[in-house]
Parts: sequence; structure tokens; C-alpha cells
Amino acid sequence: NIVGDGNGKVWLGTADGLNIFDPLTNSLKVLDKDSLHGIGGNYIRPCVINRERKKVWLFAGPEEGQAKTYELDRATGKCQEIIFKGIAGNIVAKSFAKFFIPYRDGCLVTLSSSDRQTLLYQLTPGSAEAKLLLNLPYGKFYLFPTLADNDRHLYLKAIDEKENLSFEFINNQWTRKH
Repeated sequence: NIVGDGNGKVWLGTADGLNIFDPLTNSLKVLDKDSLHGIGGNYIRPCVINRERKKVWLFAGPEEGQAKTYELDRATGKCQEIIFKGIAGNIVAKSFAKFFIPYRDGCLVTLSSSDRQTLLYQLTPGSAEAKLLLNLPYGKFYLFPTLADNDRHLYLKAIDEKENLSFEFINNQWTRKH
């Protein structure tokens, strides 16, 4: 996975750690579980970088199938695992974050849970718990989130479904539009 940070650096996720390439100095910085405090392995994939708040959301673990979501504080180098809870408040086990997109000062994440639900969460800087925005009880399918109109409209495109899902942010919550 390759993500630009808005300052000209390129973040490259690998199975052996996180590489940060600076084309201006032609230098490469390698970060791994030993240099990123709190990460659970060397398989690291950068997902979203918030330049203003100096936060990076990472997907990391000993291997892809065992990876978790973390927030990296670029100022301290510390990582904090993000907790995803379901509707009943239980921690969603055996979950796999699929797609990350920038949203306001954080990001949105689609997650497929072990009980075949697709969930949409919001991650905000400094919070160890993801905010559940939508539970999509439409079976298990992967969603590509796209935002429009100043983050007021959310469009979800499923890979193997013909139906697109459309939501609007009204009265501080996402409402499905038909």
C-alpha cells in the first residue's frame, strides 16, 4: 500500500515494516514493530495520513490475516490500537478493516465482521474507540466508500452487488437515501 503524506513523502507498507521515502533528500526511513511502540507485528500498511494533526492510521500485525488497526502519533512515534464495537457494545472479533478514506479530521473505515455484517466506522484523532456509523445488514460484501458535497453524502459501491447504497448526513447521523 502506498500513501502520500502531503509533505512530499511517500509511505510504503510492506511485510517487513513501514518505509517512508523522501524524494527531496533521496532518503528512506524504515519503521517496524521495534521502532513503532504498540504495533503488533512487521506487516504494516499505511491507510490514511492526517498532516495537520500528525496522525496516521495503520493496519498492522504479524501477517495480513492477523492485522489490527492502529493510530500512529507522528510526534511521539507511539501507536494505539483502535477498538471496534458492534451495535450491542461488544468488541467485534475477527474483523478485517477493508477500506479507509479521509473524512473530516479522521477517516471512515468499512469493516467486515465474522457474522457477515458490513459495518462503517469513523476514526477520529486521539480516540481509541471507533465510532459505529452504519450497520449494513445486506450480507457480506466489500464496499468502496466515496464522499461528496462537503462530506454530506456518502456513496457505497459493492463489488459483487448491482445496488449502490447512498446516505446523507442529516441531524448528526447518516440516513439511507432510496
